[in-house]
Amino acid sequence: MKTSKQINIVQLFFIIFQTQVGVGILSLPATLHSTAGKDGWIAIILAGLGFQGVIFVLYFLSMRFSELTLYEYAPKIVGRLMGTLISIGYILFAGLTAILVLQLFQVTINMWILPRTPSFVVLLLMSISGAYLVLGRIKVLGRFNQFVTVLVVPLIIMVLISLRYSDIRYILPIGEHGVSPIIKATPEGFFSMIGFEMALFVFPYLQTKGKAALISLTLSNIAVTTFYCLITFATYVYFSPNQLKTIHDPTVYMLKGGFLSLLSIELIYCFFQSGLFLS
Repeated sequence: MKTSKQINIVQLFFIIFQTQVGVGILSLPATLHSTAGKDGWIAIILAGLGFQGVIFVLYFLSMRFSELTLYEYAPKIVGRLMGTLISIGYILFAGLTAILVLQLFQVTINMWILPRTPSFVVLLLMSISGAYLVLGRIKVLGRFNQFVTVLVVPLIIMVLISLRYSDIRYILPIGEHGVSPIIKATPEGFFSMIGFEMALFVFPYLQTKGKAALISLTLSNIAVTTFYCLITFATYVYFSPNQLKTIHDPTVYMLKGGFLSLLSIELIYCFFQSGLFLS
């Protein structure tokens, strides 16, 4: 395997991180709040723990078939018929998810940035960016992920500064409605953070396999869980419970209140995230 077609563990970290994080973070706090109330941020932590268990499974699979992708080793595990069905099922899942991402992105951009731009133009630009990344090698994708991650920094800073207007009493007492609503909301957080399965396809291109890869995947999961939990927690202490019932994209409204001129940074970041997911 040529070096130009390989990635290192740092690039693996950024590929998984960028694949998991997407435009869904804008509405996720409201979605979790509708199910778990003010304890919705705890559901993200549970989802992250669930992801870690899945990561161990993916890691052991990848170590056993270190030079093969899911499409290649699935028939070796469950037979040709079931392996083919699994491959087709994943392709359908990825395709439907890509359509959902495109729709969410288009609605968000038209609502907050380009209300007069036709929807097909936004969708076309998004599709072109995704197709461009697909045509590049895996190493190009890894390097581009590293570059795009820079946009996370101003977003985190904006969220932290917004906390000066927060009221911790909005989330107290913690666990007021019991564990059941939190567990019920966990699948919603799990779906919003999905993308870790990308490891099944990039693992064969790793320069260094073994425990270093597992550590990279684990750190990526911790980073995504922390990032999602921070944003969700920030919106919960920024808006009152009654406000969250009526606001669809609380993250955008929170940043719009004090950072109207910088709001486009977050949406541009979501633009790149959606393109990376589609790739």
